[in-house]
Amino acid sequence: MNIGSLYEIKKRYWFVYPDQVVANRANNLDPSDDFAAVLSNPVNWSEFWSGILKCEVSYISPKDLFCLLEREDNFCKVLSTKGEIGWIVLADRYKSDIEEVVV
Repeated sequence: MNIGSLYEIKKRYWFVYPDQVVANRANNLDPSDDFAAVLSNPVNWSEFWSGILKCEVSYISPKDLFCLLEREDNFCKVLSTKGEIGWIVLADRYKSDIEEVVV
């Protein structure tokens, strides 16, 4: 992924954390193995993570776009089309869910 490039979410909902420290904490927690529930109800999961992590956690939906602002290992600082700035965790097994938009 290239800093400054535009990307589209192809599938899954991606949680957006306020900073890299919180993103790392969330990445190390696993409250459920029911990933189908995450896909079907991102609003509830976003609220769940917000409560657990004691901060505002939002999400990026499939077909949404974001600009990559910064990257450190698997942590990416993004600016979403909704105007949100935050960090997503780019797990290796889900990297194919995001595609660069060629303009």
